[in-house]
Amino acid sequence: MSKIDEKAPVPFSVMSGDGESFVVGEKTYTVKPMLVKHALEFASEGLSIGSQIFNLTDKKAMAKVSGYLAGYCTNEAGESMDLNKIAEDNWTVVDLKQFMRKLVDISG
Repeated sequence: MSKIDEKAPVPFSVMSGDGESFVVGEKTYTVKPMLVKHALEFASEGLSIGSQIFNLTDKKAMAKVSGYLAGYCTNEAGESMDLNKIAEDNWTVVDLKQFMRKLVDISG
């Protein structure tokens, strides 16, 4: 079996750009796939998609992560998220890591 056969099919909501659900606690968020221009920037920025402590301890990386949240993550009301809002919604560092991984996964 090839690597392609092993992967789950991409949901239509992701292919259409509508995004995919992401649950933290009792709240549901939507994560949308990145635009190509942002994916190219993301790839060159050296952000961690694993341990988020490294992103949160560097002001430039923290601003970039907040920007990706604002551009690609919305809450149930359709409002863009950022680091302040996820802190208010009691996200853990692990939740942030899962967001980053989902963003990368659905973006291809």
